[in-house]
Amino acid sequence: MTTPVRARIDWVDRARALSILMVVLLHARIELAFLGATSPTIEFIVNFASTMRMPLFFAASGLFAVSWVERRSWREVFSRKLMLLLWVFLIWQPVVFAYKVAEMLFLPEQPDNTLGTQLAKVALSPFRPNGELWFLWALALFFVLAKLTARTPIWIRVGIPALFSVVWMSVASSVPEGVLRIVGDGWEGALKYYVFFAAAVAFSPRILRFYNEARRVTLLALLTVWLILGGLTSLGIISMGFPGGRFVLCVLGVAGGFALARLLSGVPGLARIGSNTLPVYVAHIPIIVAGTVALFLLGAAPAIRNAAGVSIVLLAAVAVAGAWWVHRGLIRSRAGSLMYAPPARLVRWASRARDEASPRP
Repeated sequence: MTTPVRARIDWVDRARALSILMVVLLHARIELAFLGATSPTIEFIVNFASTMRMPLFFAASGLFAVSWVERRSWREVFSRKLMLLLWVFLIWQPVVFAYKVAEMLFLPEQPDNTLGTQLAKVALSPFRPNGELWFLWALALFFVLAKLTARTPIWIRVGIPALFSVVWMSVASSVPEGVLRIVGDGWEGALKYYVFFAAAVAFSPRILRFYNEARRVTLLALLTVWLILGGLTSLGIISMGFPGGRFVLCVLGVAGGFALARLLSGVPGLARIGSNTLPVYVAHIPIIVAGTVALFLLGAAPAIRNAAGVSIVLLAAVAVAGAWWVHRGLIRSRAGSLMYAPPARLVRWASRARDEASPRP
């Protein structure tokens, strides 16, 4: 008999939706910047949101991970969670290779790169995550780390990851760009963000109870603290450059993000997006790159530059809608559905292996 997975909670799903929407906006801004389209307003929003974007996603994921970490067997975690995350990460690597090559061949202002380098990145992706899908690799790693340490004291489960996060966030800005590119987004993200996943797992009952019961004035206060400190920092009015300052802003970003998710209960569609973020996460970047390349080849770069802010927002919206459309189209076929989940035969094999390994009564 299996332990039921924690039921979905709308405000946690809305938090995940907020995260993915911020990620899509970031990537639309990055790609259109290759065409010279920059918007001070979008730039401010993207930089300001950086202390909420990924910390909020991993914290929300941690809230839903408790039953997997604390009550599921290793075999069940492997067959139901790790296999899904790693399968999707690997099956989309050819797509990552394709859009990276498209960027290299067609878009101006690209970093120095070669076809051989792109092939090497794909080959090494299980060890050094390649492309914007690093979060899938990181989530798999986070599940393993959280389960390995599930019975250890809180200072090991949360304290040590917090120390790594504080140290890395404090020194990352001084690390040469070349070194950061070697380390890669996956390892850098794991160092910075694992603590938010681990803390959410460790304190899940308290977090859920607090936000479920919090009054509107409390939620507004939490959001306001992040808005003020984050805004003043982004504007350069105050500095949070001291050791641990960035980490404090990320903690406030998570607290404010959960509060905002509760406050947005009347916004339709957010919870639905957050309950199934995978289609948007994996497909939005190929759509953004394809759209940017098409605009460049059609000679639309001057028009895009003249309306940069609107163009970035529109491209982000098209990417979200397009990712859902691609998902709906692919899952109708057996081959297409493999882009979002491992083969049923493989899952059944893993489940049977688990059951056969369990002691008979």
